[in-house]
Amino acid sequence: MLDNEPQFAFLNFEGVKTNLTAEQQAFIDTYKKQGTVYQTAVNYVNPQWMDVGKDLTAMFTGAMTPEDVLKSIDQRRSDMATAAKDPNWPK
Repeated sequence: MLDNEPQFAFLNFEGVKTNLTAEQQAFIDTYKKQGTVYQTAVNYVNPQWMDVGKDLTAMFTGAMTPEDVLKSIDQRRSDMATAAKDPNWPK
């Protein structure tokens, strides 16, 4: 894929070698290294990631307000924390 598809410069798979140009590498080097992404850094977000996408779609089509989206995400997080009996979750 890397050899035959110009849209992709690298893939995030172990053992796959990239062939970046000096300009591409310089661009990549301008970003500081991050340890994780939002959905894995915040408790109880990753398990509902597909539902978050549905909520965002609903927001963009006018079926939900931005506030409703946030309330929905928060409610699912609370439900998951309660089900997990998370001692760090505020009641």
